[in-house]
Amino acid sequence: MKTLLSTFLLLLLHLALSDAQEAAKPRAAWGHVGSDLKPDPAITFGRLGNGLRYVILPHPEPPDRTSLRLYVDAGSLMETESQRGLAHFIEHMAFNGTKNFPGGKMVEYFQRLGMSFGGDTNAHTSFKETVYKLELPKPDEKMLREGMQLFRDYADGMLLGQDEIEKERGVILSEKLSRDSPESRTMEAAFDFALPDSIISKRLPIGTREVIKGADRDTFVDFYNKWYTSDRMVLVAVGAVTPETLVPLIEEYFSSMKKPDPQIPDPDLGKVTPGRGVITKIHYEKEASSTDIGIESVQPWKHVPDSSATRLSDLRIGTANWIIGRRLEKLAKKEDAPFLRGSAYEMGFLDFVRFGGISLSCNPDTWEGALQVAEQELRRALQFGFTAAEIEEANADTLTAYKEAAEGAETRLSRSLADGLVDELADQIVSTSPAQELAWVSAALEEITAENCLEELRKLWSNTEDLQIFVGGNLKLADGEKKISEAFAKSRSVEVEAPVEEEQRAFAYTEFGPPGKVVEEKVHKDLGLTQLKFANNVRLNLKPTEFEKGVIRISMRLGSGELTLPKDAPGL
Repeated sequence: MKTLLSTFLLLLLHLALSDAQEAAKPRAAWGHVGSDLKPDPAITFGRLGNGLRYVILPHPEPPDRTSLRLYVDAGSLMETESQRGLAHFIEHMAFNGTKNFPGGKMVEYFQRLGMSFGGDTNAHTSFKETVYKLELPKPDEKMLREGMQLFRDYADGMLLGQDEIEKERGVILSEKLSRDSPESRTMEAAFDFALPDSIISKRLPIGTREVIKGADRDTFVDFYNKWYTSDRMVLVAVGAVTPETLVPLIEEYFSSMKKPDPQIPDPDLGKVTPGRGVITKIHYEKEASSTDIGIESVQPWKHVPDSSATRLSDLRIGTANWIIGRRLEKLAKKEDAPFLRGSAYEMGFLDFVRFGGISLSCNPDTWEGALQVAEQELRRALQFGFTAAEIEEANADTLTAYKEAAEGAETRLSRSLADGLVDELADQIVSTSPAQELAWVSAALEEITAENCLEELRKLWSNTEDLQIFVGGNLKLADGEKKISEAFAKSRSVEVEAPVEEEQRAFAYTEFGPPGKVVEEKVHKDLGLTQLKFANNVRLNLKPTEFEKGVIRISMRLGSGELTLPKDAPGL
């Protein structure tokens, strides 16, 4: 459930990419401490005396591989005005020389060990995190020691050499230029519109051209020494590793890091601007592929500990938004629908702001109709709520997703698990297993009703007189903000009706006729492949695998491709 804003935000987050509010969320705290939720018993959590934490999860898939992550609780929000872009720049500098891996030779060294740069060793920087990634191709102690040494060098052993900084400036500037897209420009405009009194819109991870070109080495070192501290770091290991093997190595390589005294608090992010009324913003991008319309409620947000109660609340608002999205999906399929697709969402961001909203994509000439659909479908849900059939369908969809996740737990990839653990660390989420989550949601769905889902939705939209309407994309509209405001007011004057309780129908496809006749069968034992040919010339290839437990993937090819299309109907 992503906001229009967060959709644009995600593009930027992959760039390779001491206030009371922040004090309410203690740094370096495990999400399960004080929660009624229990973490996955297969995970080992630990902490060194200097505050550095570690998470270890043995996992069999893929065999003999280990995924390592070094999570640093610091990103572009920690920058000063003269450091804008240096969190991301320093991430690049990690690959340009450390105490034990000289500049220009690190990549070659790990390639000799059978690893690829980008595929097996990489990193990304975001607003409030920098994450270094390493995929080890062997489970032996020597390889683990190499990984520990490299991460220790990232932690406090970067050289940040002047010559290497100068060489890297062009790389960062080129990356900044390549990311200057209609989507990123729209995202920046959306941030400025949504959060004018917060530093978030002024601390995008890619930074400014002036800082990238001109920051001196001392400015790099100041950021690195201030924020790369042991109390802000977590080492994550998933795969062919055990706590008995890895914990002594973590202690050996990281216990000598100096503990900061005192701890440095997170920066003040500013405030969510109150009392703005219904405001509008249009951002035109000629090269955008569509027009995106978002209506959002924006509220201040503080960290809420992960618990059964919190997850139940999230499940209820998620169910409400799923139903609204399902209604939009049906409307989009109707003839002459004024929009292409839509969704409803709720999202907390950086423990600072909470977005609730509805977003539609449309062609520029149907923007007014799309805006009316968004306003009226949201109002219909807030006024009349949901039907029993909609709740039943949403619950069934949710339960199916959790069942599939639990059935395929053993075949999850260590790489994905490591990334997921990092996300949960950043958000202080209790790291539960798919089996635990299935057991929880199976019971929780008994408490999902049309009434309490509506209650959660109304909480999210408790002030419909303070709304922001953002229109971004290929719509060029003179006096746009005024026209959008007038269209929104016009839509609000139209009465909406309650949703109709739909009749529950049985699945229509139960009879498929007599089975086809197999006229040819070939078994390729070396490939584990069986090929069948039917009397009507349909062919079937069957290949069992163990990659995704409980999953069957089917693909079907029809015809002979574009070359067989009629000359007068090339798009047929």
